Amino acid sequence: MGLSEASVDNKLHIVTLGRFMVYRGDTSLLETSNRSNKSWNLFKYLLTHRGKSVLDDLIMDTFWEGYDGDKAKQALYTCVHRLRRVLEPQRSKYDNCQYVITENGLYRFNTNANYWLDVDELELLCKKAANAVETDKQEAIKLYREALDLYQGEYLSENVYDDWVKHAQLYYARIYREALPQCLDLLIESGCLEEARGIAEKALPLEPYEEELHIKYIQILLMQGNTQLAKQHYNSATSLL
Repeated sequence: MGLSEASVDNKLHIVTLGRFMVYRGDTSLLETSNRSNKSWNLFKYLLTHRGKSVLDDLIMDTFWEGYDGDKAKQALYTCVHRLRRVLEPQRSKYDNCQYVITENGLYRFNTNANYWLDVDELELLCKKAANAVETDKQEAIKLYREALDLYQGEYLSENVYDDWVKHAQLYYARIYREALPQCLDLLIESGCLEEARGIAEKALPLEPYEEELHIKYIQILLMQGNTQLAKQHYNSATSLL
């Protein structure tokens, strides 16, 4: 059964790759609040740890280190209250929050809520593409294209200095790096050199130190007869690496 029109409009769309955005319909929730406040960092934290319940002490140590216990707890409660108010402005105080669940000192992002998340879609598309390679190469190319289009940069790049995000950043970057050569190889094999070149050129600024990407880009240029450009890129890549 498909989602009703109302439930689709109410779906929370969350973008984390290259930039952080949260919107419902045409409304950016970050624009209606202070995008740099701790409530959004708490949201990112719970989102990154989705599927797990996190102890309040761990959250307080992460965001309010140095605060005494009571002050840290009050700061956490205030943060959660503000976050819920932004995520669900129509919710009455008697209704359960759909996205941020609290129970017995544990906090978690509700993975059963009505939302779409770019990194979940990235993983799904890459898995489907890998499964389709042997049976339908054109379908695999289509799926890889969609996956690569989602990757606009590092996961939660605004939080690059936060320790709690590093593992997730490495994980999603690895998925992208594995999908990229697979897609390029399929396009080269299919003779779609111009498209392969475009994808490689878009990827190079995102992954400038990925040697395999430089090699494939040079290969594409040579196959197109762009010998001079291939030499220039080889020299610049050699200097960079």
